[in-house]
Amino acid sequence: MQAINLKPKSTHLESMAVTAILISEHPSGFFAKAEHGQYSAKPAVSCLVKPVIGDTVLLYMDENGNGYILSILDRIKQQSTCISVENGLMIESKNDNITLAAREAINLASTESVSISSQDVAISSHHGLFQINKVDLVSDAATVHAKSSRIFTNTIETVATTLTQRVQNSFRFVEKIDQLTAGNLMQSIRNLMSVKTRQAVILAEQDVKIDGERIHMG
Repeated sequence: MQAINLKPKSTHLESMAVTAILISEHPSGFFAKAEHGQYSAKPAVSCLVKPVIGDTVLLYMDENGNGYILSILDRIKQQSTCISVENGLMIESKNDNITLAAREAINLASTESVSISSQDVAISSHHGLFQINKVDLVSDAATVHAKSSRIFTNTIETVATTLTQRVQNSFRFVEKIDQLTAGNLMQSIRNLMSVKTRQAVILAEQDVKIDGERIHMG
């Protein structure tokens, strides 16, 4: 179907607003069919909802014959509504809140980066999943409360000035090597210390001291 842009033969054109139906799309806009003909129009800057074929729209034609889709009046097909702009988009509320609410899901997607800047950030969810190739966390203080936690990794490296751990029971299972390098090693055990091994080697460059009320060897 060949679209026809209705223009009076006189050099003086009058602006008009009509209701039309979008019948096809071209690189710079849409072809719309109205009661008295067909027009070529593109979405106006204020028309944020992206038009689709079949929409009933409010069409405005200016004195130069340029057509603009001012708004979408009705849509027959039940489909997602897309807000589309040519350049950047900023939603601003100077005195109140901005709320994004959805019954099913909210998706944030960007080809480069997503940034959140706020004095306080709160995330509440029944289940959370984070899939990130690399994570850098910078914080002055961090506190984690969890009933249980499990970590599966190939390597763990901890660098700290002071490390303090307080637990009721501690169990470690090392299949191969458990090595400790320290300037000084001090252990204080309240009741029983039991060491069981197939072989034991103690090397000291100077003194070895064993002090106890009773010492049994052999």
